[in-house]
Amino acid sequence: MKKIVLSLFASLLLLTQAANAEIKFGNPKDPSATLSFNAGYNSTYVSRGVDSNSGSGAPYIGADFNTAIGLYLGTWTSAAANNTSTQEVDVYGGIKKTFGPVTGDIGIITYQYPGSTPNSATNYTEGYVKLTVAPDKAPYSVGISYYKEDTKGAVITSGRSILASGIGKTYQEVNATYDFGPVQSLISYGKYKNLTDTTTVTLSKSISDIGFAVSYINASTKGDTTNTIAPSRDRDFVVFNISKTF
Repeated sequence: MKKIVLSLFASLLLLTQAANAEIKFGNPKDPSATLSFNAGYNSTYVSRGVDSNSGSGAPYIGADFNTAIGLYLGTWTSAAANNTSTQEVDVYGGIKKTFGPVTGDIGIITYQYPGSTPNSATNYTEGYVKLTVAPDKAPYSVGISYYKEDTKGAVITSGRSILASGIGKTYQEVNATYDFGPVQSLISYGKYKNLTDTTTVTLSKSISDIGFAVSYINASTKGDTTNTIAPSRDRDFVVFNISKTF
C-alpha cells in the first residue's frame, strides 16, 4: 500500500510541475481535441456506498482526451483495496452529445485491479448511459445514469462462476446539482443491485483553481444471510476531497 500511495503522490507532483494547462490540438482558439489531467485525494474512497480502500485515504490521478465531435477516452487510477490488489485502474471511452439543454453520454468502462489473486474474476467491464438536463443560464441540473456490467453479477473465487442473484450486476442513479454562488451542491441517490442503496450530499468550492469538497454518504446495505458479498451493516461516511484539473 505504501508503495502505491507514494507512486501516486509522485505522479501528482509531476503533473503539477509539468502540466499547468490542458493541451489543445489544432487551432488553439477552436481546438479539434484537448488533453487534460486531474489529480486529487479522498480522505476515504467510497464507491457506490462501499468502502473501497479499507477506510484509508486514497490519492488518485487521471487523464482525459476529448474531441470536438464528442468522442472521448480517459483513464483514472486510485489507491484501492480489492482482493489482494492495492490499486484500481479504470479505462473508459464513449461519445457525449448536447442537444439544447439535454446532454447524452454513452460509453464503456473497464475496472482493473493489478496484483489481484489469479482467477478471482475481480476485473470487470461496464456499459453505461447518462442523460443530463441543464437549462441555459439555470443554476441547476438534473441527471440519470444506468450501468450494466459484463457478467451476470458478482462472482465467487472459482474463475467466472456466476451468482444467480445477480449481485452488483447493475447500478442506477438519479442526481441533481445547484449552484448557490459561493458553493456548489450535488445530491444523488443510487441503487447497486442487491448491494447498497446510497444517498450522497456534496458541497464543493474552487479556490485558486483547486477544488475542495465535502460529502456526506449514507449507504444502506442489502446484506443478509444469503448475501455475504454486500457490506455487513449500514454505513455513514464523511469524505473530504481536494483536486485539481490541469
